[in-house]
Amino acid sequence: MRSWIAGLLLLMLGVPEYASPCSPCPSELSLSQTIQKADLIVIGTLAKPALQLGPADRQPSFITVVVEKTLKGKASGGRIRVHSFYGMCPFGLSMEADERAVIYLSKVDDGYASVDEGCAYKKTPIVNASVMADGEWMPLADFQSKYLP
Repeated sequence: MRSWIAGLLLLMLGVPEYASPCSPCPSELSLSQTIQKADLIVIGTLAKPALQLGPADRQPSFITVVVEKTLKGKASGGRIRVHSFYGMCPFGLSMEADERAVIYLSKVDDGYASVDEGCAYKKTPIVNASVMADGEWMPLADFQSKYLP
């Protein structure tokens, strides 16, 4: 009995509470900070086909986003390449088919990536011409006036 308790105690002391190959963000940027730091902000949807597989994993390394409208910066065309997964780590942009969103991006050598290495807002969904921002739905025009004057 004592050896079982001692073994459990050693296990609890020797193994960190959270162990993951993907380092968690120490903190995340607010929506305003994300917008300020972003090189490119677009309204976009996921292009089809949705994914390009990375060499050793089953998650998409990149996705292609169809740019409907640019809100900040200059998109390099009507379609942009955006980092999605980094191996098994979801630090990039992930979107569902037919999802429309305001997307916040930083320019990198081979396309675009999430702002602050994924430790910021990646996107805010758009549904029926309204945007979810800071926990509330608002018309897209109001969102643009408030956050992107």
